[in-house]
Amino acid sequence: MSTQTTYYQSPIGIIEITADEDGITSLYFVDEKTKTNNKTNSLLKECVTQLEEYFNGIRKDFGLKLSPQGTDFQKRVWKQLETIPFGKP
Repeated sequence: MSTQTTYYQSPIGIIEITADEDGITSLYFVDEKTKTNNKTNSLLKECVTQLEEYFNGIRKDFGLKLSPQGTDFQKRVWKQLETIPFGKP
């Protein structure tokens, strides 16, 4: 599977976003941009758009295709995290 990476400069730091054909595989805060590739698939572009909307106070729910990588236990935990609603001030 081909993995692509892009970066988003959020108000709280640089986020490295990785995706493959199945969905978003990871989001990590990083100190600097390290990986480069010239292709950015539509899923990565949509992720950046949704993050921008979130940080601008427009979005509370994300609608992205996810493909988290990890152990079965990690995947079960991440699935449960998806059920936590947006917080209130």
